[in-house]
Amino acid sequence: MDCFVSLNDLFNNGFRFLFVHLPNLVDSVIVTFLETFVLLLKLFEHFCEVFEFLRAFQILALELSKFLFILPFNFSYDVLESALALPK
Repeated sequence: MDCFVSLNDLFNNGFRFLFVHLPNLVDSVIVTFLETFVLLLKLFEHFCEVFEFLRAFQILALELSKFLFILPFNFSYDVLESALALPK
C-alpha cells in the first residue's frame, strides 16, 4: 500500500507541476521554435540573394559566349562574301 500511495503522490505532484508550469513551458518552446523559424527564413533570404547574384553572372556569361560564338561566323561570312564578290 505504501508503494501505491507514493506512486499516486508522484502522479498527483507531477500532474500538478505540469498543470501549473506547462503554459510557461509551451510558451517558451513555441517562442524558441518561432525564433528559429525566423532565423531560417532570413538565412534562406540571403541564399536567394546570393543565387540571384550568381544568376546575373551566369546570364552575363551566356550573353558573352553567344556574342563570341556568333562574331566569328559573321566575320567569316563577310570575308567570304567579299572574296567571292564579282567585280563590277
